Amino acid sequence: MIEEQRSEQEYSGIILAGGQNSRMGITLIEHAIAILAPLCGNIIISANHDHFDSYGYPVVGDLFPGCGPMGGIFSALTKSETLINLVIPTYTPFVTPDIPAFNLPCRFL
Repeated sequence: MIEEQRSEQEYSGIILAGGQNSRMGITLIEHAIAILAPLCGNIIISANHDHFDSYGYPVVGDLFPGCGPMGGIFSALTKSETLINLVIPTYTPFVTPDIPAFNLPCRFL
């Protein structure tokens, strides 16, 4: 069975934020938020510092330090309240909203 037109509240966005890099005047974290905000009901930032508290989204530190990006993903997933989670790192500035949105309209049950 295929369920179409899922609500944005059914998706969470997880941003792997390891640094404070910027490109072309906008920080990479702001770019990631701009991509996920229209698609996801909530956003979780995975970071081991409080640099991103001012963005208004929960910041989750690694439950198991030293495990790299997989540790960040695992830690953020423990805080997610949805079954579907879109994970993007901040260091992919050329990702556009079309890429993750392409995968969202249908879900196979």
